[in-house]
Amino acid sequence: MLRDRRGPTREGARQDHPPADLRLLVPALLAWATSAAALGRGPGWPLGIGALLGVTGLALALWARRPRHRGGRGAWPPLTTRAARWRTRDGGAPAPHPIGARSAGLALGLLLSSALLLRVAAEEHRAGAGPLTDLARDRATVRLEGRVAGEPRPLRRKEAGAARVAVVLTASRVDARGSSTPVRTPVLVLGGTEWADVGWRDVVEVRGRLAPAQPGDQVRALVVTGDPPTIRAGPGAVVAASDVVRVAMREATAPLPADARGLVPAMIIGDRRAVPEDLDDAMRATGMTHLTAVSGTNCSLVVGGAMWLCGWVGVRRRWRPAVGLCVLAGFVVLARPDPSVLRAAVMGAVGLVGFARARRAVGLASLASAVLLLLAADPWLGRSFGFALSVLATLGLLVFARPWSDALATGLRLPRVVAIALAIPLAAQVMCAPVIVLLQDEINVVGVLTNALAGPLVAPVTLLGAGVAVLAPVWAWGATAAAWAAALPALGIATTARVGETAPLRAIPWPGGPGGAGLLAVVLLVLLLGGRPLWRRLRGEPHRGPGRPRPRVALTLVVVLLVSVGAALLVRTRTGFPGPAPQVVMCDVGQGDAFVLLSGPGRAVVIDAGPDPDLLDHCLDEVGVRVVEAVVLTHFDTDHVGGLGGLARGREVGDVVVSAASMVDVRPRVERWWHDHGHPVHEVAQGDRLAWGGVSALVRGPRRTGPARSPNDGSLVLDVVIDGPGEDDAVRGLFLADAGQEAGTVVRTDLRRSWAPPNGRDIGGPAHDSGAGGTEDAKGNAEMPFDVVKVAHHGSADHDARLLDLAGAPVALVSVGEDNTYGHPTPSLLSHLQSAGSVTYRSDRDGSVAVRKQEGRLLVVRQRGRGWW
Repeated sequence: MLRDRRGPTREGARQDHPPADLRLLVPALLAWATSAAALGRGPGWPLGIGALLGVTGLALALWARRPRHRGGRGAWPPLTTRAARWRTRDGGAPAPHPIGARSAGLALGLLLSSALLLRVAAEEHRAGAGPLTDLARDRATVRLEGRVAGEPRPLRRKEAGAARVAVVLTASRVDARGSSTPVRTPVLVLGGTEWADVGWRDVVEVRGRLAPAQPGDQVRALVVTGDPPTIRAGPGAVVAASDVVRVAMREATAPLPADARGLVPAMIIGDRRAVPEDLDDAMRATGMTHLTAVSGTNCSLVVGGAMWLCGWVGVRRRWRPAVGLCVLAGFVVLARPDPSVLRAAVMGAVGLVGFARARRAVGLASLASAVLLLLAADPWLGRSFGFALSVLATLGLLVFARPWSDALATGLRLPRVVAIALAIPLAAQVMCAPVIVLLQDEINVVGVLTNALAGPLVAPVTLLGAGVAVLAPVWAWGATAAAWAAALPALGIATTARVGETAPLRAIPWPGGPGGAGLLAVVLLVLLLGGRPLWRRLRGEPHRGPGRPRPRVALTLVVVLLVSVGAALLVRTRTGFPGPAPQVVMCDVGQGDAFVLLSGPGRAVVIDAGPDPDLLDHCLDEVGVRVVEAVVLTHFDTDHVGGLGGLARGREVGDVVVSAASMVDVRPRVERWWHDHGHPVHEVAQGDRLAWGGVSALVRGPRRTGPARSPNDGSLVLDVVIDGPGEDDAVRGLFLADAGQEAGTVVRTDLRRSWAPPNGRDIGGPAHDSGAGGTEDAKGNAEMPFDVVKVAHHGSADHDARLLDLAGAPVALVSVGEDNTYGHPTPSLLSHLQSAGSVTYRSDRDGSVAVRKQEGRLLVVRQRGRGWW
């Protein structure tokens, strides 16, 4: 009679699981890290490093295979690894030499890294070939032809200001500056609602203005257009058939309630266009967004349902894998093979293999293979948050879900079903938490509970929704009936998300950035390593297993957590906002203006002071300002001067600059402040030049014609250049204060008359060749290289739209209070900025915002997240 390898067990006893097989997973993770680091560096760097790693890995592999003799010099040391003890206890052959095994693993990781780096080099060379990158840097107007690479994605109105659609194209031809060039470069098109009707794999033509894309991103340029697409060719027969299914499914789910109408297509085919924005916000806040995107769970359920159906109808076992493969391929085409869908399909197959066979070793090896295959197919997945979250969640399920469910069932006496329902989201949450902190600056607390409650409802929605997709093209009534059946569990998921969003302790604030993610990873690692001994000590159980736990585990964990809380303050300062060497900072002071221009280390020029002294003082502390060389008061409204008292708290304050056209009746509000502190006051008007350290400014308005009719008309408008670390790293900004449409016209006239920036550098002529036929009026970055525009009057409708077009700045800053009663910023303004190619950052949504230029590219860091331009 054969003895069970795990030895005798009893009810409630901990089962001894075999060790996880990390031989392929660790090299795969190493290859992932190296390929992600190489993205965005051009083909030279990954090619050179890849060749070096390949030679090193090959040499190490040959060294690891050399023969060794037992005894004497070079003898094998005793077998001390856990895997070796396992094999010896089972009566099998001794484990391989541990040093040789580790060398072989390192060699495999180097060889895999080399292969992926060479793949990255080839991709960088292909995507970077052609003139698109240079044209995007010049913000030229072009005509593109390309094939649609993914489903159109409607942008949220609160982000775009108006209905906008994002479409990824693989450009095949670019017409610009009188020439036509074949390319093969991915670009992102931002267009109107007409772009929502283009289909995947359509060949389209677009005319619009280019803008630089995010460094390290797969797309190499943004195309902002106001024209509808011109479709040159349609997709193939297979894609056309899938389009019929998608349209029929939307029609079948149209009668459902709003939440179900959005969730059912989103969970089956990834069509999220009907998901209500408030429901999307609720699912994001409760960690349930993976349910509204096609995930590995959906793939597993669909393929698993197909396999069960094969068994029910009597399909032979040897034919079932082929049927499952066909179903999976059809599912991918139906849901569109975007990177997220491809990742979900592979991870769904990994979940089927790992959980069906109940072997972690098989699951981990499959996971590693999936990572390598997906990165080889699309290296840009290496920098995708979705890809990282999917891999980490699957890894957590394979490693922790089963032992944690056993522990919950035996330690807390929970029913097995409840223990599994809690262990699965807990394992995924723990593994994904450091990455989520990078996105949300918080630790989700209710996510485990909401996902545990929603988990049993996912399978009915997925399986019934798959039935809707199958029936919709051939039987509309039956598809609608299946859709109503799927609506019931879908509404349960929506209710769970909405209730979870209102939980009193939904999330714990945590420092963001890489430092905060690393800090959380260290804390979780300490808890995972010390949690079991601490739990046993608290329960008074004797320690089991080899060795003894370190003494005073509880005290050690308390000290570590206290140190972590203290270090969190340093982490946010060093690696979060405002980032290294900012040049322009928009302070979050509510409904008001306060901008900091860094003129040197610890020195700054402040434009306006906001309404609150404490908020301004806090912002200056965050930026590290010790000396205020000058404070520019554009006008004397309270939301621009009310915080003056926060300037001098432990800081030197130099000059005070005011408008020569300021109204006499409002000036006494602040005269006492500068007289009490003894600051010299300078009145300036259009044409005056100012300079402090690395900051140069030219006053663009108002004219020196006496007091203005209103404070806004008399407010100062500054054209500013802030020096950077490199010759091409100066940031030029146009700060419009509260200048309305009439004052904006004065500024626009002055800009057209004089193109030179404050530091006197030559910019260019008033017109340029548009590259798409004829010339156009100068309004782009080629002649007017503004990097930043401070939008007038908190985003009011009273602004000069033609002035924003003339500036053509890629970054627009709107200082506005959250939930203000003025309706700022207005949708018309946001829509116009979007059409002009500007990315808008708002203090009510993004908090304080810091801007700097590095190697000619703008880097924007937000208090509530970070992003590249």
